[in-house]
Amino acid sequence: METITFYSYKGGVGRTLALANIASYLSRFGQKVCILDFDLEAPGVHYKFPEIGNELNKGLIDYIYEFSVNGTVFESIKDFSVCKKPIKKTQGEIVVIPAGAVLNGDYWRKLAYIDWHKMFYSSNSEGTVFFLDLQEKIKNEIAPDFLLIDSRTGVTEISSLCTSLLADKVVFLSANNLENLDGAKQIIKGISKAERFTWQEPVQVLFTLTRIPLTNELKEKELIKNVCNYLNDNETVVREEDIGILHSEREIELAETLLLTEHVMDQEIPLLKDYLRLFSKTISENIIEEKLGSILDQITSGERLLEEPELIQKELEEIIEVFPHRLSLEKLIDFYVLRNESREKILLAFHKLYDYFGIQNDRMLLRYKSIFMKMDNRNWTKPRFNLKIIEHYLTKRTQDYLDVKLRLANTYHMYQENDKALELYHQLFNELTNRKEIVVKMVDIYMEKGEFSIAYNLIKDCEHLFDLNSELTRKKLYILLNLDKSEEVLELFGNNNIGQMVLDEDPELFLRICKKFNYTLNSDLLLKISENALSNYNFSLFEVLKETYSQNGKIDEFRKIVDNHRNGHETYFKF
Repeated sequence: METITFYSYKGGVGRTLALANIASYLSRFGQKVCILDFDLEAPGVHYKFPEIGNELNKGLIDYIYEFSVNGTVFESIKDFSVCKKPIKKTQGEIVVIPAGAVLNGDYWRKLAYIDWHKMFYSSNSEGTVFFLDLQEKIKNEIAPDFLLIDSRTGVTEISSLCTSLLADKVVFLSANNLENLDGAKQIIKGISKAERFTWQEPVQVLFTLTRIPLTNELKEKELIKNVCNYLNDNETVVREEDIGILHSEREIELAETLLLTEHVMDQEIPLLKDYLRLFSKTISENIIEEKLGSILDQITSGERLLEEPELIQKELEEIIEVFPHRLSLEKLIDFYVLRNESREKILLAFHKLYDYFGIQNDRMLLRYKSIFMKMDNRNWTKPRFNLKIIEHYLTKRTQDYLDVKLRLANTYHMYQENDKALELYHQLFNELTNRKEIVVKMVDIYMEKGEFSIAYNLIKDCEHLFDLNSELTRKKLYILLNLDKSEEVLELFGNNNIGQMVLDEDPELFLRICKKFNYTLNSDLLLKISENALSNYNFSLFEVLKETYSQNGKIDEFRKIVDNHRNGHETYFKF
């Protein structure tokens, strides 16, 4: 039996709701769970399982009261428990030991009479032995796989008992403010320094920030890092990877409900993902593998793979709705790839895996990278790749590191995330021997950002890498034109080869340079450029042509050219 205490320094952070969700999901994996409501001043577990509400005749308060006041220790704890029967045979029972009949005035009278100081601090006090005996009774009589304790808040004998003596793990929930974090820091240090019996391992603390508004991943990582540094205060007590987030959810705040249940598992609710992440941090993977692994093996048994592939896929997709877990998602992805399913389905399954649990399996990372590297540029928009996964792959420093990094930089550029693209291109500039492609990409981005001076300096520094007729020369002309460096434009454009290259590859730039220096162009050349603009529906070139014809006093001639190219052109190209 593993004992997990859910604790918060102050109330109102969703502690009991988190416990109830974890209990519900454990049950669905066939685990028997016992919940002990130790928040005696503000009990609430029974509200999370309303079906047991009518059976609250007695509970933990009665069990403790008899010992504290009358010195009586009941032989059995079963009489103080209520069982929530599972809906399906495959599910485990949830046994609740409630605080007691809280709507009865006798409950509060008994609570007031309990002398906690006498139980723990007087000479010959037996409180510690009494509660260890209670835990042992639960283990032997109820025999749960997990004992989940809902602890009282604050600094009290009860909270110390629940976090330092009885627990194997503590799930510490806290709002992100100084009042909560200062209290949390002291409690966590107290847990780490508390004396334990020789048979007990140190308590593992999993810290969870609650009621956090949705924001981007980078900000949340920064938040977690800052909270970790604040809590540890030069003493490593809580690791960064043991800190999670539960986002605020308006619907839950208006009307609390359990999310880790079958009827809502297929919904895209951020808080649902958070609970699943908390579950995966809190519960050992071995517990899940035993139950879920056998289900997945049955579905994908060898004979069925050949005879019923469509039915298998349907069953795997249904399993994801019921048990959205790392194992089930990885199995579904493998099956999608085996069946050569659509890229959209494969990526959506991958992204669900990453969003819920992260991707730690190297085989899955390799598979995602392979899809990423094979995609044609024209098909990279629906759905978009999650480039955070590729960034994670790069941390492995595999043999194809530079190829993948270059593709990643190009994709960030394609997705118009230019700052990320530039960061990677600058790194690649120092890592690659052939820098031509990198320089061109960087120049493109600086031009898109309107940072022509930076682009110009970059070209000057790297001009030795390129020949005179290269693509970079055309970009240089465009930059010089925008920086109003007339002498350099004339010097470069005066080269016949360069002028012809610009005319062939970028007639719009050609016309802008001619307009800048009042060059007169012959009618045949203008006609050729005009036909190109009209045939390709090049609106920006069309506008420059209008300016050029007007400058040369030939706007009527241009009207006739447009009229002669009807087929709907007059609808698109207007004066």
